[in-house]
Amino acid sequence: MKKEFENRKYMIRSILDIRPIGVDEIYQLGKFACSKQDVQKALNSLVSTKIVKKIGSFESEKYYIPLNSLGIDLPKKIYKKDNESNKNVKVWVITDTHFGHSKLIEYGRPDNFEEQISKNLMSKIDVDDILIHLGDFCFGEDLAWNYWMKNYVFGKHFLVKGNHDNKSNVWYLKNGWDFVCYYFSDSYFGKKILFSHMPLPKMHGVDINIHGHWHDNDHRKIESIDFYDENYHKLLAIEHTNYQPVLLKDFIT
Repeated sequence: MKKEFENRKYMIRSILDIRPIGVDEIYQLGKFACSKQDVQKALNSLVSTKIVKKIGSFESEKYYIPLNSLGIDLPKKIYKKDNESNKNVKVWVITDTHFGHSKLIEYGRPDNFEEQISKNLMSKIDVDDILIHLGDFCFGEDLAWNYWMKNYVFGKHFLVKGNHDNKSNVWYLKNGWDFVCYYFSDSYFGKKILFSHMPLPKMHGVDINIHGHWHDNDHRKIESIDFYDENYHKLLAIEHTNYQPVLLKDFIT
């Protein structure tokens, strides 16, 4: 019985190494032969020994592994040794991840879209890379998801706030983001690029406006019909990229 209990705890830790998740999903992903109550007991044991931490309200509890429980003070994203640093910095772009927004499954996202996005971010972004997120990072459970982003995804993180990113800029900066704004422009690969969540009217000197917000449907196009120009505006939809970040260089060429 004790061995089964320890095996459950080991399995829970393996699952939680992906991202913060709740009991129901832990039980589903682990395919445990025991009851959900037995999984909860094992989870409670991990919480009591500070190996796992609980966050959120009773109705939407999430669990994750705090780094100090592993005896490590530094975030996972800077574990790499200096000689492993990638001198060829890559710039990645992603948008509308909507972590925690399960209703999107009703509109066509796969049941495991959060897991797909999480694994893609962790596997593709390198330690010296830059990740530009064009907004709508998560939908509720902000602390848990921003903790995960801060500690499990390499690189520098830029957040261009979307309509669901409702915390203050200071809050996001304190919770792991390196740069926060509503839009910004800069030169990359010989082009002046404007990054925004929603498409914006043309700005002098800008070659391309890369935006999200529309996802993979057209019902929001009416919002920008007066100024939208397909030669200037370029939609990034995560549904079109197989739920992966894209290299900026590839996206604009």
